[in-house]
Amino acid sequence: MVKPWVILLLVGSGVAEAGPTTRFGLTGAFADQSAPDAAQLGPLFAVGERFGSFVGEIDYAYLSFFGANIDHRLGVTLRADLSRTYSGICTLPYACTRGTTFFGEAGIAERFGHLSVDAQHPDPIAKNEPEAHIGLGIELENQLEPYRNGWQFGLRFAMTPSQAAVATACRGSGCPTTSSRAVDTAVLFEWMYVLGR
Repeated sequence: MVKPWVILLLVGSGVAEAGPTTRFGLTGAFADQSAPDAAQLGPLFAVGERFGSFVGEIDYAYLSFFGANIDHRLGVTLRADLSRTYSGICTLPYACTRGTTFFGEAGIAERFGHLSVDAQHPDPIAKNEPEAHIGLGIELENQLEPYRNGWQFGLRFAMTPSQAAVATACRGSGCPTTSSRAVDTAVLFEWMYVLGR
Protein backbone atom coordinates (compact mmCIF):
# COMPACT_ATOMS: atom_id res chain seq x y z
CA MET A 1 0.00 0.00 0.00
CA VAL A 2 1.26 3.45 -0.97
CA LYS A 3 1.73 5.83 1.93
CA PRO A 4 -0.24 9.13 1.76
CA TRP A 5 2.92 11.21 2.21
CA VAL A 6 4.40 9.62 -0.97
CA ILE A 7 1.36 10.72 -2.99
CA LEU A 8 1.56 14.25 -1.54
CA LEU A 9 5.27 14.43 -2.36
CA LEU A 10 4.71 13.37 -5.98
CA VAL A 11 1.76 15.73 -6.48
CA GLY A 12 3.63 18.58 -4.77
CA SER A 13 6.71 18.14 -6.95
CA GLY A 14 4.55 18.28 -10.08
CA VAL A 15 2.68 21.37 -8.90
CA ALA A 16 5.94 23.11 -7.99
CA GLU A 17 6.93 23.01 -11.66
CA ALA A 18 3.49 23.96 -12.96
CA GLY A 19 2.95 27.16 -14.89
CA PRO A 20 2.49 28.74 -18.31
CA THR A 21 5.06 28.34 -21.05
CA THR A 22 5.59 29.94 -24.46
CA ARG A 23 7.74 28.98 -27.43
CA PHE A 24 8.52 30.90 -30.62
CA GLY A 25 10.94 30.37 -33.47
CA LEU A 26 11.28 28.81 -36.91
CA THR A 27 10.13 25.58 -38.46
CA GLY A 28 10.64 24.13 -41.91
CA ALA A 29 10.45 20.93 -43.90
CA PHE A 30 13.42 18.80 -44.89
CA ALA A 31 10.95 16.72 -46.93
CA ASP A 32 7.16 16.82 -47.33
CA GLN A 33 5.31 14.42 -49.64
CA SER A 34 2.10 16.46 -49.49
CA ALA A 35 3.93 19.51 -50.94
CA PRO A 36 7.03 18.09 -52.67
CA ASP A 37 7.90 21.20 -54.71
CA ALA A 38 7.31 23.77 -51.95
CA ALA A 39 10.06 25.34 -49.87
CA GLN A 40 8.33 25.24 -46.49
CA LEU A 41 9.77 27.57 -43.89
CA GLY A 42 8.18 29.99 -41.46
CA PRO A 43 7.47 31.05 -37.88
CA LEU A 44 6.09 28.74 -35.19
CA PHE A 45 4.34 29.98 -32.03
CA ALA A 46 3.13 27.86 -29.12
CA VAL A 47 1.49 28.53 -25.76
CA GLY A 48 0.84 25.95 -23.11
CA GLU A 49 0.88 24.82 -19.52
CA ARG A 50 3.55 22.77 -17.74
CA PHE A 51 2.62 20.09 -15.21
CA GLY A 52 5.85 18.65 -13.84
CA SER A 53 7.59 16.81 -16.68
CA PHE A 54 4.71 17.32 -19.14
CA VAL A 55 3.66 20.30 -21.26
CA GLY A 56 0.34 20.56 -23.09
CA GLU A 57 0.27 23.29 -25.72
CA ILE A 58 -1.47 24.79 -28.73
CA ASP A 59 0.82 25.64 -31.64
CA TYR A 60 0.51 27.56 -34.92
CA ALA A 61 2.93 27.54 -37.86
CA TYR A 62 2.94 29.55 -41.08
CA LEU A 63 5.00 27.46 -43.50
CA SER A 64 4.83 29.70 -46.58
CA PHE A 65 7.58 32.32 -46.38
CA PHE A 66 8.76 31.07 -49.79
CA GLY A 67 6.83 29.85 -52.83
CA ALA A 68 3.30 30.31 -54.13
CA ASN A 69 1.63 27.85 -51.74
CA ILE A 70 -0.13 29.03 -48.60
CA ASP A 71 0.24 26.50 -45.80
CA HIS A 72 -0.85 26.96 -42.18
CA ARG A 73 -0.76 24.42 -39.35
CA LEU A 74 -2.78 24.64 -36.13
CA GLY A 75 -2.49 21.85 -33.59
CA VAL A 76 -2.17 20.55 -30.06
CA THR A 77 0.91 18.81 -28.67
CA LEU A 78 1.83 16.91 -25.52
CA ARG A 79 5.56 17.13 -24.74
CA ALA A 80 7.36 15.12 -22.05
CA ASP A 81 10.85 15.42 -20.54
CA LEU A 82 12.60 12.11 -21.20
CA SER A 83 15.94 12.91 -19.55
CA ARG A 84 17.23 15.96 -17.70
CA THR A 85 20.72 16.88 -16.47
CA TYR A 86 22.01 19.94 -14.61
CA SER A 87 25.31 21.78 -14.81
CA GLY A 88 26.53 24.67 -12.71
CA ILE A 89 29.41 25.46 -15.06
CA CYS A 90 29.22 28.40 -17.47
CA THR A 91 31.62 28.27 -20.40
CA LEU A 92 30.70 31.73 -21.74
CA PRO A 93 29.39 34.66 -19.70
CA TYR A 94 26.41 35.23 -22.02
CA ALA A 95 25.67 31.65 -23.07
CA CYS A 96 25.46 29.70 -19.87
CA THR A 97 23.68 26.36 -20.20
CA ARG A 98 22.66 25.16 -16.76
CA GLY A 99 20.28 22.39 -17.80
CA THR A 100 19.89 19.98 -20.71
CA THR A 101 16.63 18.19 -21.38
CA PHE A 102 15.85 15.56 -24.00
CA PHE A 103 12.16 15.56 -24.82
CA GLY A 104 9.60 13.64 -26.86
CA GLU A 105 6.27 14.88 -28.14
CA ALA A 106 3.13 13.71 -29.89
CA GLY A 107 0.12 15.57 -31.21
CA ILE A 108 -2.49 16.24 -33.84
CA ALA A 109 -3.02 19.22 -36.11
CA GLU A 110 -4.93 20.58 -39.07
CA ARG A 111 -3.04 21.83 -42.11
CA PHE A 112 -4.93 24.25 -44.31
CA GLY A 113 -4.33 26.81 -47.03
CA HIS A 114 -4.04 26.83 -50.82
CA LEU A 115 -1.88 24.64 -53.03
CA SER A 116 -0.76 25.51 -56.57
CA VAL A 117 -0.84 22.45 -58.84
CA ASP A 118 1.01 23.37 -62.06
CA ALA A 119 1.05 25.81 -64.98
CA GLN A 120 -1.98 24.15 -66.61
CA HIS A 121 -4.08 24.79 -63.47
CA PRO A 122 -3.49 28.43 -62.45
CA ASP A 123 -6.19 28.51 -59.78
CA PRO A 124 -4.91 27.16 -56.46
CA ILE A 125 -6.96 24.47 -54.78
CA ALA A 126 -8.02 24.49 -51.15
CA LYS A 127 -5.88 22.32 -48.89
CA ASN A 128 -7.37 20.97 -45.68
CA GLU A 129 -5.89 17.85 -44.13
CA PRO A 130 -5.47 16.37 -40.64
CA GLU A 131 -2.00 15.57 -39.34
CA ALA A 132 -0.59 13.32 -36.63
CA HIS A 133 2.98 13.87 -35.50
CA ILE A 134 5.68 12.69 -33.13
CA GLY A 135 8.92 14.46 -32.36
CA LEU A 136 12.23 14.35 -30.51
CA GLY A 137 14.50 17.16 -29.45
CA ILE A 138 16.89 18.77 -27.01
CA GLU A 139 16.37 21.81 -24.79
CA LEU A 140 19.37 23.85 -23.62
CA GLU A 141 18.28 25.90 -20.62
CA ASN A 142 20.15 29.10 -19.84
CA GLN A 143 18.04 29.71 -16.72
CA LEU A 144 16.38 27.27 -14.35
CA GLU A 145 14.79 29.43 -11.63
CA PRO A 146 12.24 30.87 -11.44
CA TYR A 147 11.69 30.01 -15.12
CA ARG A 148 13.13 27.49 -17.57
CA ASN A 149 14.31 29.77 -20.38
CA GLY A 150 16.42 28.45 -23.23
CA TRP A 151 16.62 27.03 -26.73
CA GLN A 152 15.00 23.97 -28.26
CA PHE A 153 16.14 22.07 -31.34
CA GLY A 154 13.86 19.32 -32.56
CA LEU A 155 12.64 17.10 -35.37
CA ARG A 156 8.96 16.48 -36.06
CA PHE A 157 7.78 13.46 -38.07
CA ALA A 158 4.30 14.07 -39.48
CA MET A 159 1.76 11.91 -41.29
CA THR A 160 -1.28 13.08 -43.25
CA PRO A 161 -3.77 11.19 -45.43
CA SER A 162 -2.59 11.36 -49.03
CA GLN A 163 -4.43 14.10 -50.92
CA ALA A 164 -5.25 13.59 -54.58
CA ALA A 165 -4.59 17.26 -55.31
CA VAL A 166 -4.01 16.92 -59.04
CA ALA A 167 -7.09 14.79 -59.54
CA THR A 168 -9.20 17.31 -57.64
CA ALA A 169 -8.01 20.20 -59.80
CA CYS A 170 -7.86 18.31 -63.09
CA ARG A 171 -11.13 17.71 -64.87
CA GLY A 172 -11.60 15.99 -68.23
CA SER A 173 -9.42 13.71 -70.31
CA GLY A 174 -5.66 13.62 -70.22
CA CYS A 175 -5.38 14.07 -66.43
CA PRO A 176 -2.37 12.40 -64.81
CA THR A 177 -2.94 9.49 -62.49
CA THR A 178 -2.49 10.12 -58.79
CA SER A 179 -0.25 8.35 -56.36
CA SER A 180 -1.43 5.16 -54.70
CA ARG A 181 0.09 6.18 -51.34
CA ALA A 182 -2.34 6.10 -48.45
CA VAL A 183 -0.26 8.41 -46.23
CA ASP A 184 1.99 11.39 -46.97
CA THR A 185 4.93 11.85 -44.61
CA ALA A 186 6.99 14.90 -43.70
CA VAL A 187 10.14 15.60 -41.70
CA LEU A 188 10.30 19.09 -40.20
CA PHE A 189 12.88 20.84 -38.02
CA GLU A 190 12.12 23.26 -35.18
CA TRP A 191 14.41 25.92 -33.75
CA MET A 192 12.64 27.57 -30.82
CA TYR A 193 13.18 29.88 -27.85
CA VAL A 194 11.33 28.82 -24.69
CA LEU A 195 10.02 31.18 -21.99
CA GLY A 196 8.27 30.08 -18.84
CA ARG A 197 8.11 26.92 -16.80
